Amino acid sequence: MMVEVLMLRLDGSGGFGYRRAEDRLAGGTHPDEAARELADAGEILLHSTSWRYDDQGHIVLTYAACPDPHHHLPAVPVVPGPGAVAAAPDRP
Repeated sequence: MMVEVLMLRLDGSGGFGYRRAEDRLAGGTHPDEAARELADAGEILLHSTSWRYDDQGHIVLTYAACPDPHHHLPAVPVVPGPGAVAAAPDRP
């Protein structure tokens, strides 16, 4: 099982950006604690948002963290685009 954290921020132009960190979940570690350690932060909002299978067949738990505790590090800008639509109602 993997834990992924997307650390969210506002950029200087009023848009959004994010940084991503992931790691394998160590035995006996709660996923929430692993996510907090990946974010390397004290007081942040941390929310479990989703899970999925990756290409290697691992379950990936995704968390959102806000605000990004290390806003000085480079981030990926979020570019608005069309919404995602499934091919069929039973295929999310």
